[in-house]
Amino acid sequence: MMNKRFLEGMYPWHWVYQLRNSLDFPLRSLISWKRPLPALEKSTNSLPISCFPYPIQGQAKTLIQQFHLNELPLSFTDFQLGVNCYYLDVLTQVFSTIKVEWGATLRAADVGPSDWFYLPALVQFLSYHQALQAREVSLEGFEIDPYRVYADLHSRFDHAQQQCTAFPGVIYHPRAFHEQPEKYDVLIQFFPFLFLKDHLEWGLPRSLFDPEKLFGSLASSLKPGGTWVILNQGNAEHTLQKELVAVSGLKILTAFEFQSVYKHYEKSHWAMVITK
Repeated sequence: MMNKRFLEGMYPWHWVYQLRNSLDFPLRSLISWKRPLPALEKSTNSLPISCFPYPIQGQAKTLIQQFHLNELPLSFTDFQLGVNCYYLDVLTQVFSTIKVEWGATLRAADVGPSDWFYLPALVQFLSYHQALQAREVSLEGFEIDPYRVYADLHSRFDHAQQQCTAFPGVIYHPRAFHEQPEKYDVLIQFFPFLFLKDHLEWGLPRSLFDPEKLFGSLASSLKPGGTWVILNQGNAEHTLQKELVAVSGLKILTAFEFQSVYKHYEKSHWAMVITK
């Protein structure tokens, strides 16, 4: 078992955040703020490739065309295009190091997607990776804190639902993930909270912090031979992630530090793919 004292000892002042979160989180859940956004529409203009530095514009165009991002009924701001190219790039790097055989249909779950700002990249990658024609993708997102309200007075739920309008096979669940034995071919976790410090700083109450339990639920929900993609921030978190995998008996297919020309971070980012 993991050392829970180590996990919780990372931040001695966590009681301040805990007090705030114990009030804020239940209130957000009770109010369940929803203000529908209009369905997204495709812009008559081409994608804003010029938002990238000139030396990588050709590379970005190739990536966009490879995964048919330009064919979606969506318009992209500079930020949205940059983020989606970043995740397409990362997923491409990750899966270039392993061999997977996905069929004509794929059932996937993404745990902790926030407002699903990277949904186009995720759906298009799952649809077109090593496929000449798009496979049928059924994708579910599970967000434990969906009703956090942004400056535009719309919640994470609102923005995620707006993204989902472009993808018929996608569902956003405004709730925590629960074990669903051997249901999914693919699991996604982008930057899960493994340290209490991060968990609290992002507004979640102490009572919901149990990375071991969540890991076990996800492991049970992965089909034998399925693929589980995890991204981590920093070497310490990545090391802890590997410890979780080790005690579970699952197998690491690949694990490495990655970088992308589309977005840079001060903290190192790490990728891991596991299976059972």
